[in-house]
Amino acid sequence: LLAYFLKKRDAWQPDPALWLFLRQVLAATLVMAAVLLWLRPAAIQWTDANALTRIGWLVLLIGGGAGVYAISGWLAGLHPRRVWEQLKNVQ
Repeated sequence: LLAYFLKKRDAWQPDPALWLFLRQVLAATLVMAAVLLWLRPAAIQWTDANALTRIGWLVLLIGGGAGVYAISGWLAGLHPRRVWEQLKNVQ
């Protein structure tokens, strides 16, 4: 909403690189979501499992999600050094 109203009042003009960045983030997010949906155990497994098993599943899901997001982001063109440089140059 903020971007909409700022653009409507001509107070902000998005940089063309922003749209590329948003597409890259969206692509990595969709891949991560698909993998997490595929990896998630059934609800009955969560309720029947002991605490250590549930902790293991949680670690696997969080670590797997982070890893998949990092790899798919890299493949989509989200390179940390380049993103950091762009953030430092924002005025």
